[in-house]
Amino acid sequence: MTDASATRRFWMLRSRQCWSTEEEHRLDVVFHPERWLLPKLARLHINLLAGYRGSGRGRELISTFLASVAAAGAASCYLAVRQANVNARRFYAKLGWHPVEVRGAEPETYLVHPTG
Repeated sequence: MTDASATRRFWMLRSRQCWSTEEEHRLDVVFHPERWLLPKLARLHINLLAGYRGSGRGRELISTFLASVAAAGAASCYLAVRQANVNARRFYAKLGWHPVEVRGAEPETYLVHPTG
């Protein structure tokens, strides 16, 4: 399975799952992590305190994370960012992250990046 087809399959499976509330979604993530795993696809979640933004630490953390998941066999990585968070979307675009169309994902945008 190619990286692109694996990513497409992942999002097709995700789009079929429906939760009534954000709470149900978060509980599903916590108690059923196996539903969120797909071979060769990693997920990045990063939050930086305002005082650390613009210092290069976020870029360094992401670079280290991508290298570590590549070493573990992941071909690509994805993350979610709120559409309204223009600064974060601009930051990720500079680092080479690309949007993936996910039906019903609003108010978030999903981005992918190869690990290699």
